[in-house]
Amino acid sequence: MKNIVYEKNSKSPAAAVIGLTKREESICKLVVQGCSNKEISSRLLISERTVETHRANIFRKLSVHNAAELQHDYGRFFYKNLGNQ
Repeated sequence: MKNIVYEKNSKSPAAAVIGLTKREESICKLVVQGCSNKEISSRLLISERTVETHRANIFRKLSVHNAAELQHDYGRFFYKNLGNQ
């Protein structure tokens, strides 16, 4: 499967999300809500290490460096779509 990578400022957040897997999108939504890795692992029944790996992939794909930047740049998009978990 080819990963689609977008420059942060060249596309809308909706376009950038196309490059995320469903699991990565679920984790993004929880990160934007302020959940810790431990909370995410508990909710999704996966290990904390798996959450860390997914977060690293999310940050790389969306060209962000931390959860605060993810929330700032993509928070509105994920808040609008929280019902689609």
